[in-house]
Amino acid sequence: MPRTFRSLVGPLFFALCVGMLLPGLRVQAEDMLPPSELAVGQLERLSAEKETLDGPFPGLLLTVRDHDPIADSRYRQAYRATCCAYVAHKSSGAGGGITAYSRRFVVHVPDAEALPTAKRVARLLLLLQGEMQSHLRVDHPGRYQTVSVWITRRVERGLSPDTGGEQFKDQIYLYDIFAPRRPIEWAREVAHEYGHFALVPGPIGFTAPEDDANGVLGERLFLKWLWADLHANRLSADALPFLTPDQLDTYIALQVTPLMRRIARDGLDNRQLLKRDVEGMDYAIGFFLYLDSLYGSRQFQDIRACTIPSQSGDFLHSEDFAGGTIRSLTEALDLTLRPGDFASESKSLCTWVYLPKGVYTVTAKGGLQSWEPVSSSLRTKKQTSLAVITSGWHRLLLTATNPHDSDAALHLHRLAK
Repeated sequence: MPRTFRSLVGPLFFALCVGMLLPGLRVQAEDMLPPSELAVGQLERLSAEKETLDGPFPGLLLTVRDHDPIADSRYRQAYRATCCAYVAHKSSGAGGGITAYSRRFVVHVPDAEALPTAKRVARLLLLLQGEMQSHLRVDHPGRYQTVSVWITRRVERGLSPDTGGEQFKDQIYLYDIFAPRRPIEWAREVAHEYGHFALVPGPIGFTAPEDDANGVLGERLFLKWLWADLHANRLSADALPFLTPDQLDTYIALQVTPLMRRIARDGLDNRQLLKRDVEGMDYAIGFFLYLDSLYGSRQFQDIRACTIPSQSGDFLHSEDFAGGTIRSLTEALDLTLRPGDFASESKSLCTWVYLPKGVYTVTAKGGLQSWEPVSSSLRTKKQTSLAVITSGWHRLLLTATNPHDSDAALHLHRLAK
C-alpha cells in the first residue's frame, strides 16, 4: 500500500488523488522538483543533492529523496525519489565558464533505494543527448524540453514479461528495476528508448522486431558515437555509466561494425531495403550507420532532412532514405569520406561511395596514404583530381597508415554541378 502524501493524510485519500485527480497531482509534482532553468547562483539555495558532471558534455544532477508521491500518467504508480539531469550552458566570452543549466531529463524511481540506478540512467541520457547535439546539431525534438523517465518495480500488466521498456511521446518507461541485467542490457535499453524519442522521423512498417526502427538504430548509433569518443580520448572511461570500454568494444564488434562492412563490401542493395522483417531492419540500420560513418553525421542529418515519403501519407520507409541520400549528396559540393569506423585489419579498404557526376579536387587528410578508383566510370589524375562520368555508387580503394585511424579522410570538392 502506498505511503501518504502527508503524515496526516490517509492511504484512501492518496488513492483518490492518483486515480481521479492525476492532472493536478502532476502539476504538484512539477512544483516539488527543482526548476527547469537554473542560474549557477541559484544552486546554493537548493536543498537537493548536487553532482556536477565534467567532460565533453558538462551537466548537473540534482537528486531529491523521499518527496511526496509523484504518479506517472500511464500506469498511475507512485514514485518517491527523483534524479533531475541538466545540460550546462557556457558563456561565449573568454574562458567559457558555466553560467546556467537547463533540465533535460527527470528520472523517477519508487524510492531512495533505487537512486543509484536513477543516477546512472540520468548520466547516460545526458551523454546520449550530448552526442545528439554534437553530431546532429539538434536538441530534443518538437516542443519537448524535458523527458520524464519512470523506472518501475515490475513489468506492468498486459505486457510481455521480457519487455524492457517503452516510450510514449516525452515519457520513457524502464521496467522491472531489480531484474538481473547485464551492463550492456542497461545501456542498450536506455539508448533504445531514447532513440524512439529523439531519432524522428525514421523508417516504420516493420513486422519484427517492432514497427519502427528508431529504437534499434538508437542503440547502435548512440553507442557507436560513445565508442568513437572513448577511442579518440574525448570521453574518459569513468564517465561511461553501466559499461566498461571492453564491453562497449564487444558490442560494437558484434552489433555495429559487421552491418557497416556489409554495405562497404557489397554496396547498396535496394531490394534489401524493401524487406520488413528482422533482416530488413538490420540492413536498413547498417545502411544508416554506414552513411553516418562514411560521410559524417552532418551529412547524415542532411540525408534525413532530404528524405520524403514515396507513398501517400507522412510515414517513411527504409527505401525512402536511399532517395534522400541521392538528393542530399547531389546538392553537396564538399564531401569528406572517413572509412576508419568500419575498416578491416588491412590498411587498404575497397568501399562503395555515392558520387554525383562532376569533376572534383581531391585531398588526402590525416593518415590516409593513397586512394584510387576501382569503378570504370571514374577517372583520376595524379591523385589530386577525380572525374565522375555518371552519378551513382562507385568503388574507391583507400589506404591508410592505420586501418582504424579516425583522422584518415578523403576530401572531395566538386568544381561544378
